[in-house]
Amino acid sequence: MGHAVGTQNYVCLPSGAGVTYRLFTPEATLFNDDEKQVITHFFVPNPFENNTGASLVAVGPIRAAWQHSRDSSTVWGAVKPGNSSSDAAFVAPNAVAWLLVTVVGADAGPPAAMR
Repeated sequence: MGHAVGTQNYVCLPSGAGVTYRLFTPEATLFNDDEKQVITHFFVPNPFENNTGASLVAVGPIRAAWQHSRDSSTVWGAVKPGNSSSDAAFVAPNAVAWLLVTVVGADAGPPAAMR
């Protein structure tokens, strides 16, 4: 458990007669109560999935990832269809939807002897 410092970055794109904002990437660092870095959250290709995006030159699809600060173990996640909510009982109007993220890849990091 800890607290995070970071941003969710959006890009403004043309949409019909106006514009729309699309998530570009998050960047956040989680700290424990002693102010020690615990986890970093960002977007990165997931090498454990096949890349099916013709316009994407990467080893796997771009996914949300969380990397442990001590052992560099990493978990990739994806939001499956229907796993987001803007329910007014929990999410403020015009806020980013709540997401249920499913693990789609994991890497234990280098062997303990290399850490």
